[in-house]
Order: sequence, then structure tokens, then C-alpha cells
Amino acid sequence: MRKLLAPTTILAIAGLLVGVSSPARVVSAPASADGPKTDPVAEAKKLEGTYTVVEVIFEGKPGKKGDEVKSVTIKDGTITISAKRDEKASFTVDPSKTPAEIDIIPPGGDEDKVLGIYQTKETEKGFELTIAFAKGGIGKAVRPKDFKGEGDEVAVLKLLRKKEK
Repeated sequence: MRKLLAPTTILAIAGLLVGVSSPARVVSAPASADGPKTDPVAEAKKLEGTYTVVEVIFEGKPGKKGDEVKSVTIKDGTITISAKRDEKASFTVDPSKTPAEIDIIPPGGDEDKVLGIYQTKETEKGFELTIAFAKGGIGKAVRPKDFKGEGDEVAVLKLLRKKEK
């Protein structure tokens, strides 16, 4: 019988971030009239900051709001989850795709990579980052097509980087 992951922390939701500190590998994207939107380096830089978990959806159902997670920090190509201990993973982005793609690379490297999509928007409260991702076996992960969080081991995280006062 397969043990289901408890959606109490971002780690538990997808079982994905377990201590890596390698720098981000950036996917090159073709130049276009959109300017920075297709520049992966600029896009990764735009995502930098410290976020709080606003909403979690796991396998199509609302999960806990990351109660155990103190913060999520994106800096220098690394995602750090601060909970009982800090967990790190590197990531790549490809903003030239629709929706934009993010791959999270845990310690196992590319063969264990978690495929995702993301979207951003400015709100009255701050900068909102929504990431949908799927955790599969080696070579079996499938990139989500939307932000509904439906499917086996699919999670959606809505994060908020509050406006500076």
C-alpha cells in the first residue's frame, strides 16, 4: 500500500526539497519582443524574495496553508523552505513557455527533477507567485497544464511576497 504524503509542509506536499545548495541552471530562451519575460536570468531574479504560504492545493483538494513553514525564500537560484530546518533545492525557469515553466532540482539531480509551471501577479498585498508541480518517479513526472492541482501527486502553492513598507 502506498503511503500518502501529509500536506503539512511544502516538503510533505511533494516530498521534493531535501537539502541541495547547487546554483540554478538557467534554460536559455529565444529573444522576443516581450523583453525580460523571455529572459530566464531576469525572470529568476524577479522571483527573488521571501514569501509566506497563502494557499496549498494537493491532488485537487485544499491542504493546510503550510502551517509548519515559516517562509519560502528564493535567492541566487535556490529555493529555501524554512520550517523545522532549512531545506534547499535549485531550480530552472523557462518564461518563454505558456504557462511559464519551472523545474525544481532536488539532491538526486535531473533524474529526480520536479516539473512545474508558475505564474506571477502584483496584488494590493504584494507579489504573488503560484507554482503547480507534480512529483513522479524517475522519468515519470508530468508537467501540470493548469493551476487546479488535480491529479496524482500534483500540488499548487500560492505564495505571497509582501510589499515593502
